Amino acid sequence: MLSLPVFAVGIALLAWQIGNPSGFGTVWQYVAWGTQVMAAITLWMCTVYLRQEKKFYFITLLPAMFMTMVVTDFFFVSPTILGLDYWLSLALASAVTLLATLCFVRRFKMLP
Repeated sequence: MLSLPVFAVGIALLAWQIGNPSGFGTVWQYVAWGTQVMAAITLWMCTVYLRQEKKFYFITLLPAMFMTMVVTDFFFVSPTILGLDYWLSLALASAVTLLATLCFVRRFKMLP
């Protein structure tokens, strides 16, 4: 029962992309972005785990920040999603990345 909605969405996307000449490219763009979002979330989870275990967490913190910047910038600048101006999307992506990093820092009380 849990997998039925996933299959329904998959079948609907397949039917849509068959009838649309640029459908495959659009669907693939979202799939690629989704995997990058998953990578960013996984990196943040690994960073939190390493920090909790008092291990060297910078090994995943820097890539997590980079991936957060990349996926949020794409979200803001992509014409198929928000389609904002390049510099505005860069500023917004920087703000989101800074906010995520500050949440991490505050969570572990690394600043006074």
